[in-house]
Amino acid sequence: MNRFKLLSALTALVLITVVSASSVDAQSRMFTPANHGLGGGGTAYLDSYHANFINPANLMLNHDRRPKRSVGLAAFSASAGGSLINIETYNKYLTSGLTISGTVADEMLNNWFGTNIQNDRSLDLEIGIIPLGIALRGKNSSYSLAVRNRMLANVSMSRGMAELFFYGPDPEIFENGRPVNIGMESLAFTEISFGYARKLWGTDNLIFGRDAKLYIGVAPKLLLAQNTQRIAMNSTIFARSNDHPEGGQFRHDLNYTIETIGELADGLRRYNQDRQSGNYPNLDDYIDAQPNDFYDIKNTSLGLDIGLTLEMDISHLPLPNRFMFKGPKKLRAGFSVSDIGSVNFKDNLGQFLNTQQIIFNGFDFDREMIDRDFDGDEGKYFESVIADSIGNEQYLGFDVNDPSSFRRGLPTTMNFGAHLQLGKISAMLDFGKGLNNRGINSNRAYMAMGLEYKFINRIPLRVGMRTGGHTSTSYHVGTGIELRNLEFTVSASAVAKSGEYGSGIGAAWSGLILHF
Repeated sequence: MNRFKLLSALTALVLITVVSASSVDAQSRMFTPANHGLGGGGTAYLDSYHANFINPANLMLNHDRRPKRSVGLAAFSASAGGSLINIETYNKYLTSGLTISGTVADEMLNNWFGTNIQNDRSLDLEIGIIPLGIALRGKNSSYSLAVRNRMLANVSMSRGMAELFFYGPDPEIFENGRPVNIGMESLAFTEISFGYARKLWGTDNLIFGRDAKLYIGVAPKLLLAQNTQRIAMNSTIFARSNDHPEGGQFRHDLNYTIETIGELADGLRRYNQDRQSGNYPNLDDYIDAQPNDFYDIKNTSLGLDIGLTLEMDISHLPLPNRFMFKGPKKLRAGFSVSDIGSVNFKDNLGQFLNTQQIIFNGFDFDREMIDRDFDGDEGKYFESVIADSIGNEQYLGFDVNDPSSFRRGLPTTMNFGAHLQLGKISAMLDFGKGLNNRGINSNRAYMAMGLEYKFINRIPLRVGMRTGGHTSTSYHVGTGIELRNLEFTVSASAVAKSGEYGSGIGAAWSGLILHF
């Protein structure tokens, strides 16, 4: 028994789910090298079929400088990070030879989780592939089709769980009880998006700029559900040593839920049936996911992206028009709501619940014995005083439900953005806020800003930064080649200082884009 059976069982399920889901094409916030290299905005400038996923009104942009048709193949993006990944704390405490105990451990956890015992931290992942995208641009209306495979995943841990890992069930820590929570959720699906945009309004009034236009866009999408997994354990641990006036006791107020589909659900049902015999089989023998659990289409539902973009020609203003500033002068402002809707699953679903109070009397956390007989390993000591049968009988004694459906909301985000083009130089600024914390989406508001210079009108040089959202401030770069009839670009991002809100990395490449 590794520390105790509940942790080993849930950890196994987390690893199986994350590894399996990661093998599926997958993403949340739309990233391409163009907007990722500029900090991750794009509400007022990301055009072509990519606009379907961030602001469909932008399908009307740049029709005057590009051929009418665009086709893209094999675009990819990935982003991972979050407050659980605190590299500064890791380096300070876990790679410098320190003994993680007593005040050192407490100081490390304060830096990592904060001082509030209710705090938790998360690791977030999003991956996305657009195998095919098509855009048809016109003067008054534009159309597009894009297919995107997406995977979103989140893993969270409370401070109490970290304390249990580093201290063991030490009565000095757990005498008054600590919330010990872990969670995991993954979602994999494919969306087929149909974009439409048109000019809603136009004027030559100089108050709005020469040749000002307002575009509106909508992109309904068909959502093909592929896989979802969820584990949520919200519980409290109490521990008293034998020298306590009321005697030694370990108490776990346990409450966990596992939601899964396909062969994993069937395996847990079989395990629950077999363990009724009292033989307590090995859980690992029952959680063997099959490839079709992750690739087959389980159900369909609908989603939506909508947006508005105002584009103004500001060439009449007294602006520089030499060297790098020679060329178009435009100001754009955009608003969008992306990822409206939910992914719904039906058939062969399983929900497994365990809510109970587990009490082990006579518990004695003997630090001298731990150091002397178990080389300081609290987990091995804990295993020696609580039998495996208790772990099987109590922690893995779940009830089984067969729900009719699972509903997973899309990572809905509200976005505002501005984009200023002065010849070969462009600047952008975006603000946004997620309505949930799915994938790298965050209900913590973000700001993104970036600068682009078109070297010899062919090579974009992009830099940007992003603050807020699911990580600490990140810094972005991007480049590539953009010809009239062909594009291939790349971008990358990283967090410089992870102590504030966690670390993160990201990358994107455009695949091959043809204009004709």
